[in-house]
Amino acid sequence: MRASVEAMPPGQARTDAEAWISWAATTVERLDPLSSPPRLPDVPNLTGQYT
Repeated sequence: MRASVEAMPPGQARTDAEAWISWAATTVERLDPLSSPPRLPDVPNLTGQYT
């Protein structure tokens, strides 16, 4: 995909395509569960909750 965009002539279409590729890469990185090490969820503090 990037190679296709790099082959495009300069202009608004290429600028828009580069912006979309940047957005897509950022979104995939954010949504990928394996992009960061796994961790246990925070344990809620239940002290005094049912008094």
